Amino acid sequence: MLLGRGSKVVRKNDYPALQERIDELEQERNRYKWLFENALHGIFQANLRGGVLACNPAMARICGYDSPEALTEKVIRLREQLFCSSSEFDAIRQELLDEGSLSARETRFQRADRTPVHVAVTLLRRPDLGPEVVEAFVADITERVLARQKLQQSNTTRARRVQQGTEEHENAHVGPRVQST
Repeated sequence: MLLGRGSKVVRKNDYPALQERIDELEQERNRYKWLFENALHGIFQANLRGGVLACNPAMARICGYDSPEALTEKVIRLREQLFCSSSEFDAIRQELLDEGSLSARETRFQRADRTPVHVAVTLLRRPDLGPEVVEAFVADITERVLARQKLQQSNTTRARRVQQGTEEHENAHVGPRVQST
């Protein structure tokens, strides 16, 4: 017996194999959905000429939004509403258009309250979804950046103190010059 409509014809004895494949695909979809929703890193899809199309809960948290839906509703212009620097966005956009991807790029995003959050972002162009559609993976690196700044400040302070100590030591050991006759 043949089942089908139009040019698609399936034999009835093929149905169990098709159902098994459909079940496998459904399980795979559910696994990826679970990973997307429970990932520690932010994940989003966006249009470079527009805003965020979809994101996971981690991305919403990184950017200070209550939910992924709140972020996608509010961030309708990446350049002005997600990135802290328009020139940084322009450079990233151009690199994506030229290269197709970029990895672990450090930049700053704006949170919902407009405060900056330091992130490392990996972006991939998805031309199959549109000429400027990208998918991104985002890690909040604020603590790492602040620790690096604190270390740099500490090193600068230490170098200044060593320089001062050296100058004081040299000045203390330079006594009055004795003239010979």
